[in-house]
Amino acid sequence: MILKALLLTLVGIFGNCSHKFLGDGMFNRPLVVATLTGLVLGDFQTGLIMAGTLELTWMGVMYLGLSMPSDVTGGAIIGTAFAILSGSDVSVALALSIPAGILCAYVTTACDVLASFVVHKADKYAAMGQIEKVNMIHVGTGIGQAILSSSVIFIAITLGTEKMSWLVERLPESVMNGLNVVSGLLPALGFAMLINIMWDSRFIAFLFIGFVMAVYLEMPIMAVAVLAISTAIVYYFLSADKQEKELSEEELFGDGTDMILENAEELPDESNNSIVSSEKHVTTKDLRTIFWRSFFHEASFNAERMQALGYEFALSKLLKKLYGDDERAFCEACQRHVEFFNVTVQINNFPLGIVAAMEEKNANSKEKNLGATISAVKSSLMGPMSAIGDTFFWGCFRIIAASVGGALCLSGNPFGPIVFLVLFNIPNILVRWFGLKLGYKLGENFMDIMGEGGVFQRLTEAAYIIGLTVVGAMIADYVWMSFGLEFAIGESVIVIQEILDEIFLGLPGLIGTLLIAWLMRKKNVKPVLIILVILVIGIVFGISGILVA
Repeated sequence: MILKALLLTLVGIFGNCSHKFLGDGMFNRPLVVATLTGLVLGDFQTGLIMAGTLELTWMGVMYLGLSMPSDVTGGAIIGTAFAILSGSDVSVALALSIPAGILCAYVTTACDVLASFVVHKADKYAAMGQIEKVNMIHVGTGIGQAILSSSVIFIAITLGTEKMSWLVERLPESVMNGLNVVSGLLPALGFAMLINIMWDSRFIAFLFIGFVMAVYLEMPIMAVAVLAISTAIVYYFLSADKQEKELSEEELFGDGTDMILENAEELPDESNNSIVSSEKHVTTKDLRTIFWRSFFHEASFNAERMQALGYEFALSKLLKKLYGDDERAFCEACQRHVEFFNVTVQINNFPLGIVAAMEEKNANSKEKNLGATISAVKSSLMGPMSAIGDTFFWGCFRIIAASVGGALCLSGNPFGPIVFLVLFNIPNILVRWFGLKLGYKLGENFMDIMGEGGVFQRLTEAAYIIGLTVVGAMIADYVWMSFGLEFAIGESVIVIQEILDEIFLGLPGLIGTLLIAWLMRKKNVKPVLIILVILVIGIVFGISGILVA
């Protein structure tokens, strides 16, 4: 058992490290780690079934800053291992994975808090320009966090399997029904979190449109997504104000001349900066270096400054090139890139490109005092870029990829995890590379350019249309809430669920999801508390027969 526990802990370390060192390419999701768990334990088919079940159950679980309602990596490994080692029903293993995921989430959050203390050591090195030591802290902290977060897996597998098997064998059928009800209710929390990210009363109707398409037209998620994307494209172009100036391709992307230098006179003039040298330039090789190093962006994610050291790590080679002959300017550049930063990691390279262009301009200026402007531009990009990134990558690309991959796993197809990773990471890698190049081309003028024609607002609104439509369809497919109450009146039997179905198919699940979203948005109820309430309601109402799986 010790050997199996060690091997599964290594799977957990791989999952956690991939989140930190592979650009959050979703290698830590249940579709991947549960499949690997089955492979390690010699029951690949059960691993696939658990991978599909857990991924679809935790479809909406996402991490927003320090908000982690459940650690899907640890929970999936422990739940899958329990299903295989004890021979338990999938629903029982699923119910076990929920508290296991919550426990792992607490440990992970504790690691993030502890990492905040390490960041202060990096501050001292940054002030001295010892950027290699800052990078060592960044990478070392990530490895340490991954190992500590995975320790729960070793403890759970070593100590808990036999005891849990004994308990499961004695569970009555009514309790099993309660556990099945919990598995049907849990996805509502994740979808509620996604709804709140994209909440805009003007577009909430698209949530219901997606729901209706899935329930009444029985459209698959891919078809719903294609229609949503088409609608968003039409909206994007039709909503443009005809009175606003339309940007031509030449104005937006330039004609081959560095846009930053062309428009230098339009930038905030902090001290009458002037370009005095053309010797230092950002090359394609430099951009490639930033691209590859950006995959380490969340290695030292911490409670105080979140992705700060990751930003510095991606730019460190370029900063040495630009400021290598000016120690004071180099130290200042190192310090400003260990400041607080947090953005959807898949879209992070666009701000990196903008900052690379601004650092190039600053390095070639006489006074080298654009530091405050660079920090201000970074700060201004976090909110709007995260809104777009979360909507597209968490609310659209991931859900589509997981739906396809999860369905394949449930049918026993070993290509399920591979399809999932490919579908998600194709846009992930493309956006990283071309976003970096576009960000560098646009430079600090991005906000002005995007604001002139309302481009940024329209892009955000189009993202909401896609995200809300897809989430609506996912609620219909993956939130199960069915009433088992029946009343006898004379010789007639009234079944509550049949009455609700005649009114509106799937209504309980939709109302439940919207209620959870309202509680989090308006009453500030924490996700962990909602998970506990779902567990209590699911088990109690399931045992009593009020709700059925």
